[in-house]
Amino acid sequence: MLPPQLPQASIVLLLSLRFHLPRPVQSAIESKLGRKDGDGRDKLLLNMNILIGNKTAIVEAAAKCSASLRKRTFEAIPTKKFALRTNKSLVAAAMSKAWSALYEVLRNKNHGLTTRVLRDSTVFIEILERAHKYCLGESERAKVSSNKGVKTVKLTKAALDREYGKGGGKPYDQPCARCNHAFTDKEPDFDENRKENNKITKKFIENKTHLEEYENGDRDDPPLDEAGKTITKFANPKLLPTHVQCQCLKNYNSLVRGGKKCFFGCKYDGVQFPLGECPICQCDCNFVCDTNKYVDTKRHYEMERLKNETTADERAQANEYLDRAGRFGREMESDVADHLHSLREDGGLEGYSASEIDHVAREAGYDGQAKMMVHNPPGGQAQTFLEKVMTQADHQKGASFSIPHNTHMRVQNQAAKQRANNTRLDGAAGLHMGGIGGVQDHSSDGFSSAQ
Repeated sequence: MLPPQLPQASIVLLLSLRFHLPRPVQSAIESKLGRKDGDGRDKLLLNMNILIGNKTAIVEAAAKCSASLRKRTFEAIPTKKFALRTNKSLVAAAMSKAWSALYEVLRNKNHGLTTRVLRDSTVFIEILERAHKYCLGESERAKVSSNKGVKTVKLTKAALDREYGKGGGKPYDQPCARCNHAFTDKEPDFDENRKENNKITKKFIENKTHLEEYENGDRDDPPLDEAGKTITKFANPKLLPTHVQCQCLKNYNSLVRGGKKCFFGCKYDGVQFPLGECPICQCDCNFVCDTNKYVDTKRHYEMERLKNETTADERAQANEYLDRAGRFGREMESDVADHLHSLREDGGLEGYSASEIDHVAREAGYDGQAKMMVHNPPGGQAQTFLEKVMTQADHQKGASFSIPHNTHMRVQNQAAKQRANNTRLDGAAGLHMGGIGGVQDHSSDGFSSAQ
């Protein structure tokens, strides 16, 4: 909702910018419509000419929105119909340009288009909506293609076109690793591959245990390969892909009366949004993730969002605070190590090895760092940043709470199990504070600091 205190002229301007079709998207739509594998020329030509026949009514509807939109609509829709033998590329260009104006008109609640005009334009709108969504999806895929290690998985066109829960797909109980919306489903081969992966993993663990027991002298028979030779090392198993696809891109409330509806009825997180304006309808994500890499991928995009949601001052203060705590811990470790090694050299710690003393000193450093942080809490801005980091670390495998509006989220008892799993962090490195404004874990021994 726009704030009521804004002048009417400002509200009109903001609305026009909100639904304005960027030139790159318009060009992409033109290219999509002009392709040989799309709708035929005759179909495009017929519906473009029908739209031209309704130009006067559409321009009048645009005038009810704003004078500038009326002008753009008048210029975007040709006055003269196309000849039957017009080249497909010319028709595609005209349709894309007309859509740039018609889209704004349709998204404006004051347009006043008559039932007859909307009925006549139904096929035109459906063609352009599909092309528009396709191009937005291609744009999203291009954005993530440069993210090394967290790229979207490439699927066939048929797989990408599959609707939510259709064609063998089943709802997935985790949110999208990229956009964090709970509207993902499993690819048709997911469950079969997951079962096979369990077998592969089980066999790998058995083989590795066999090797360790043999090397430790707990058993006499070494693990053998197919040729009867002793195996000295097992490579990590190669798992089958278990893909989940975000379906946000294909979820929208069609501008055609009686057309496609939002899966959620545009009710999200307990809030009823105007049709077509809920977070899922507004999201163009179609990220495909291999669940074998889900946690790392989700963490990457959460940290990206965190960087956008925090200020430079918050990150700088958190950086300084962690640096101070890290230095305190390392100094404590050094002091304790010096003292204990001195005692050992004097014969006061007989029976303790140097590595054991180093371990004790390291634990003392951890303890000192923790006490320093407990008794010297961070400032307001640093605390705001660290709270966001800790929340994301705590929920690194998805939220451990249920969202009532979404029938596919976990129920409360499942959420409790998830929370128990989430909080099993592997030491300080499990917090994954790296990558944001220099707040990183620079030491191998776990002291969080910044350099």
